[in-house]
Amino acid sequence: MSKLAEPQKLFEEIDKQSSIDELRQAKVWSTMSDEDRERLALLFVNKGKEQLVAGDDSFKETFTLASEIAPQSTQVWLQQGRAFAEQKQNIRCLMQGCEACEQAATLDKSSFEVWHLWAKVLMEVGSFQNETNHFRDADAKFTQAWDCCLDKEEVTPAFFWDWGLCWYYRGKLSGEAMDFKISSSRYQQAAKRELNEASFWNDYGNAIVDLGCLVSRYDLLFQAAQLYQTAIDSDDKYFPAHLNLACCYQELYEASGAEDFFRSADEAFRHGCGLNDGDAALWVKWGVMYLNAGKKGTDTRRLEGAIEKFIAADGCEPQSSLVLERWAEAQVLLGSFTDNLELLRSAEEKVLQACSLSPDSAHVWYVYGSCLNALGNYFDDVDYYYHAIDRFQYGLSLHPEETKLLHGMALSYSSVGDVTGDLEVMSQALDCFSFALSVGEINISQFWNDWGETLMHAAHMADSRPHLEEAVAKFEYAITMQGGDQDTTMLDPRLLYNYGCALDFLGDFTDDIDCYERGIKVLSQVVILDPDYSHARYNLALAWSHLGELTADLECFDKALDQFSLVLAEDSEDEMAWNDRGIALMNKAFLIDDPAAIDEVVSLYGQAEDSLIHSIAMGSLQAFYNMACLHSLKGDATGAIHYLERAETAGALPALDDMMHDEWLAPLQEDESFRSFLQHLS
Repeated sequence: MSKLAEPQKLFEEIDKQSSIDELRQAKVWSTMSDEDRERLALLFVNKGKEQLVAGDDSFKETFTLASEIAPQSTQVWLQQGRAFAEQKQNIRCLMQGCEACEQAATLDKSSFEVWHLWAKVLMEVGSFQNETNHFRDADAKFTQAWDCCLDKEEVTPAFFWDWGLCWYYRGKLSGEAMDFKISSSRYQQAAKRELNEASFWNDYGNAIVDLGCLVSRYDLLFQAAQLYQTAIDSDDKYFPAHLNLACCYQELYEASGAEDFFRSADEAFRHGCGLNDGDAALWVKWGVMYLNAGKKGTDTRRLEGAIEKFIAADGCEPQSSLVLERWAEAQVLLGSFTDNLELLRSAEEKVLQACSLSPDSAHVWYVYGSCLNALGNYFDDVDYYYHAIDRFQYGLSLHPEETKLLHGMALSYSSVGDVTGDLEVMSQALDCFSFALSVGEINISQFWNDWGETLMHAAHMADSRPHLEEAVAKFEYAITMQGGDQDTTMLDPRLLYNYGCALDFLGDFTDDIDCYERGIKVLSQVVILDPDYSHARYNLALAWSHLGELTADLECFDKALDQFSLVLAEDSEDEMAWNDRGIALMNKAFLIDDPAAIDEVVSLYGQAEDSLIHSIAMGSLQAFYNMACLHSLKGDATGAIHYLERAETAGALPALDDMMHDEWLAPLQEDESFRSFLQHLS
């Protein structure tokens, strides 16, 4: 034993199991100096660490022996704490790490290293257990470590990085903006110490992003984007920074609608894909960006791009519920926009798979219901809408406050109301919208747009001005949400179209020139944004025509006729456009009413007759009555009665009282056959 008692030989023999067994006897090391005992104990700590990593339970005895050899050594307890801290997936080891740090702190309350390590171990415990109190305790330890520093300028940037992470994790659990703000300030302190690691700048950016999203400060996302770019400049191969930069620009795009952000996000996703094309999360996030962009303007190209990315995500992670439901959602939208039944059926198959994989997901039931709504639209079949309502209701039984399920159910009821003409069902749709809003604030402009559309349908069905005024208010709120009060070029043309139509319709109710003029201004903006939007151009023509009727302004009818010509040049079989063009021509001729311009009036009536004949040939029933009015204006009572009888047969006559007061039929008032026809109707 005397040989083993010589310190240097003890240190050389430490790896031999036989020597270790002998060294467990206190008499071997009891006569050593404190310095040599600490050295020996630290060697045992290293041995215990190897055993711990190897899964050998004898590490416990080894660590205990080290503590017995040098019970007053701060370093022995500190190194044990570090060994335990490395076992991040073992909560028992992490708790033992805390105990070791506590022992070390008891021996040396002024040790920066001890307090720093203890804080880091508590952070690991907090992350493992998802409890904020551990991060609160960790912050106290960071503060203690900082107070121990005699020369604070010498503190490494890694300390502030860790401290920033502590507050970041705490903020993720608490949802408090102040936590992220403090986290950012700690990162800022680290940055001042010239830290140049990509992962640091990435973590710093994450804290800024979460703070910006939480307080709706999108200017902070610009700052985060710069931090992610700094991470990339530091290490161009650092994949997380590329992905986060893409997501940051994606958030900016969805908040602002600015195409520059879409392009920047798209480029960042593409760079990230070049580094790691097997990352399913990247493909999903990229696909979601294309999906949301496709929703905004019925952009089929971007919906096709979304589907391509979800196919890639499925290749990376087959049978993922998240991928399947998003893939199905893109197919539902594209199938709806293009009337493609094959896409809708494919979406139905995918969403059924997603339902079996994640039956508790609110989004999967939303997509399922939306798919059935789309099939109902395709087949014009209310049974699909009622099946959709069942799916939305099931989702709500799991998630009673999920507003998108209520939104989807409102659209189902609205569609049933449109098909059946049932105002009571339409009222159920409006109740769903109102209830969704009572559940919580809804910052999705599409919700307000759909609510406004449903109110417009109800206004038509009930001839209700209050419904229409409420619809206008909903569209205006949606426009404000999309930033249209500053820049209408950023708006979804469909939203502007609905708003313009609502204003025109309100003008019919109120005979308010301002309503018509506002409607014309909005619809004119739509056809500038999307020259191929034929419905918008058609309604712009109607609005000009309505304004002309109210103001007796020939120029308004000329503008209406210009727009009708463009609509018919695009689709020569549009029966409604032919019919309304005929009405505009009749209005213009009737307004001239000047014997000196009789040739122009005759020409206008001739053009009107050609338009109405086209409309009738295309299947328009309303054109029969308008043709009767035209013949009345031309003094042809026989022709007028003929078309009135055809309108009656087709069920296209207006109310009797309206006919008796129609100034275009005034020339027939003294005609016996017309009086007989009215008597027949009464």
